[in-house]
Amino acid sequence: MTWQKSSFSTNGAECLEIRHSPTGIQFRESVSPENLHTVDPARLRSLIHYLKCSVEEHK
Repeated sequence: MTWQKSSFSTNGAECLEIRHSPTGIQFRESVSPENLHTVDPARLRSLIHYLKCSVEEHK
């Protein structure tokens, strides 16, 4: 399983890394890679949808 970084990240910068695993979608911060957080893909989709709608509301 390979970690992916945002295209906005630069070398050496702190960033959020993400990957797919058998248990869900995993996140970690590049500065503390030992701390993994796992979320169900459907819940992540819901969160992203909510955030996008919130941003649109405040434009």
